[in-house]
Amino acid sequence: MSINVAGIYKTNPTREDWNIFRTEIKRHYRLQVPHEALPDQLRWPPGFAATGKERRATRWPSSTVASLKKSERDKNCITQSATGPLGQSRSKHVMEMTTSRRLLKSIEPHAGESIQSLAIRLAPLALVTPDQLLRFGLGHAAGLSSLPTDKSAIDFLAELGGFSLDDVRSRGVLTGTMGCVIYKREVPFDWVNLEVRRLAPGVLIDDGGIPFHRIAWQLNALDCDLDTGEALLERCPQCGELLRWRNIESVANCGNCCFDIRCAPVRYVPADRLSTARRMYSFLLRSGPPLPEPFDHLDDISVCHAMEWLAYFVSSVSFGKHLRASCQNAGIGLEELYSWPASFDRTVFELAGSHSVRFVGKRHCYASLVDSIERASGASLRDILMSRAVEFLRAPNLGALADQERRSRQQSRKKRTDDLFNED
Repeated sequence: MSINVAGIYKTNPTREDWNIFRTEIKRHYRLQVPHEALPDQLRWPPGFAATGKERRATRWPSSTVASLKKSERDKNCITQSATGPLGQSRSKHVMEMTTSRRLLKSIEPHAGESIQSLAIRLAPLALVTPDQLLRFGLGHAAGLSSLPTDKSAIDFLAELGGFSLDDVRSRGVLTGTMGCVIYKREVPFDWVNLEVRRLAPGVLIDDGGIPFHRIAWQLNALDCDLDTGEALLERCPQCGELLRWRNIESVANCGNCCFDIRCAPVRYVPADRLSTARRMYSFLLRSGPPLPEPFDHLDDISVCHAMEWLAYFVSSVSFGKHLRASCQNAGIGLEELYSWPASFDRTVFELAGSHSVRFVGKRHCYASLVDSIERASGASLRDILMSRAVEFLRAPNLGALADQERRSRQQSRKKRTDDLFNED
């Protein structure tokens, strides 16, 4: 598809030639860029003076013009080209360069820095806000919170900043088969929180003038900074709102009241919780000790569910805490997983030898154990737990005994209900 621009390259172009040229541009390009940013073949010919109305038709929006310095327009890729090939939409080819999309000035990514933090720190060098960089530079209009899940936006970010593509991709949080892929491991969806921006105020202070956000702070299974043990904040100490990724130009500010989180008091977790968090991080990086059999053959999602279940099971029997199976307790479950099957056998032994079992019988104990096992997520995990329980208790008919106890409970409840109605 071509544009009829021959008329304006006459020695004395007429107003009609300009009108044809302007109409063709609007039809195929829909330009809103300064004249000096146009490709050479689309610039006004020498000596041709357009009216103010015609010049405004090819300008950037006033809000963008105000934020751009004229001396930087020819240096940054944002003003070199803002359109795609003929006949293609501007949203798909925003900021496409005639030669290269890379900014002349860039930043150096920090080890462990998140994708969102990279975009926030890169935006000032492009003379735009983080939201403008996402929308017009990366073709991503959904906001910073979902940036790590957008493969194409991640690739564009690597190109703009001149970063290593493999390095930037490794910082993403992509969607896997049954969960999120982070650190090249697939974990359940609730293990990763991209909506809330969890921060460590003391660590941000140590970063200096330009603080940055860490990938590990997005994991719900980790409740502290791995280097210092500082507890992570997810709410603003001043207004109490969740620290989200909206309306910010620095990772250290609250998007609701603009409070500087670096002014918040610093708290640290106990040493045992820091050790548990570091061990969980080593597991995610595949740098920790290998898992015992048969968990070493399970997929990542099932292993994560095994951690959650073991934390629930051990705490409910040994300490009576009845923690729910969740990612917040997965670190405790990882410690029990590494000591399998001793941790499971010890807990089952405590359940079988508890004071209540002496009076209600083993069948009640078996039913409680089977009920707990059935709370585990995944058929493969439940099969492993049931097989170990049968082997340890030497009760091949464990499932049948548990079913009998359940039916007995149902009959007892039904009888009590009928007695209450008869009394009335």
